Amino acid sequence: MNILELTGMKSTKYGGVESYFAELVKICRVDKFIFVYESMPISENYVNDINKWGGVILCKRSISTFQYFKFVIGVIKREKIDIVHFHFGSYLIAPFLRILFPRIRIISTRHSEIFVSNKLKKLYLKFCFFPFERFLCVSCGVKKEMIEGVGFSSKSEVLYLGVRKKKIVNPNLKKTLDIPKGVVVLTTIGFNIRIKGFDILVKSIQSLMDSNRLKNDIIVLVIGISENSEDSNSLRQLIAEAGLNRKIMSLGIRNDINDILNISDIYLQPSRTEGLSLSIMEALNYSLPVIGTRVGGIPEIVHEGENGYLFEKENVEELADRIEILVNNREVREMMGRKSKVISSRFTLADGVEKLASIYHQTN
Repeated sequence: MNILELTGMKSTKYGGVESYFAELVKICRVDKFIFVYESMPISENYVNDINKWGGVILCKRSISTFQYFKFVIGVIKREKIDIVHFHFGSYLIAPFLRILFPRIRIISTRHSEIFVSNKLKKLYLKFCFFPFERFLCVSCGVKKEMIEGVGFSSKSEVLYLGVRKKKIVNPNLKKTLDIPKGVVVLTTIGFNIRIKGFDILVKSIQSLMDSNRLKNDIIVLVIGISENSEDSNSLRQLIAEAGLNRKIMSLGIRNDINDILNISDIYLQPSRTEGLSLSIMEALNYSLPVIGTRVGGIPEIVHEGENGYLFEKENVEELADRIEILVNNREVREMMGRKSKVISSRFTLADGVEKLASIYHQTN
């Protein structure tokens, strides 16, 4: 079976989605996978792993829908594609693919929530989504938004992606980052300040520092904002204006997420919108308590009062209160961390990949 994965994304690291794709290629060796990215993935290890297991990576920018459509048609014909699997990017080409290739199966993974602002957008999405055989939603929250916004309840189902705990490369990372012993390490991961709510986090930390409410010293590690980008400059400015240069470190895009989580005490996800954070899943593997917003699929893996706390998005003081509790109470952190480890067993990479492979091999 030949499967075309239209990722619609730029790959900047060997992250959760990349690990999922690599495992998929490794497990389904009888199938041929062709991944289309906006540009060549930055991680050579990821590219090598895909190639090692027989996968192919192609690059085509989707700025021009027509040119992208022509490119996809060429790949389908040349590679005799059986399934086209959309992830991110433009869905407008789907109806036309259905007309040209009526026997091809068309599937979508919905990685994020859908917000339909008006009737025109709803009609547009219905047109784009009509040709799809099924929508694999990464959380119940995403499925709910999908059905309420566009419909297609009979075609929508939940498929958690899952993660795997990786080998620690640098067990002395705290020393490398010059983090003193006894400091409580809070970590957050994301690619965008506004979407991931990093501005809210900065304000919450500022509130805690100004009110002197923390019994223990802290350091906040922000991972995922590209160096020298507009977001990186904005984040540095936010941190400086809040007087938090010694409390918040932006470490850019990194491939050693597991090493970072290994030295962390608390994981934070202050997102304004979130399908289902693979970063939270990774944090659960390291027995970390989690503080996250009540959006998307976060409440499905962060259980209030059990393995962490939830708060309303953009609520600076509520986030500050939750951070205060965990920073000041080691026993609570450890108790919630143990629960996180239990919950992590429900979101394994192997399970997610095997379920997707089963879907690929189902007959209509």
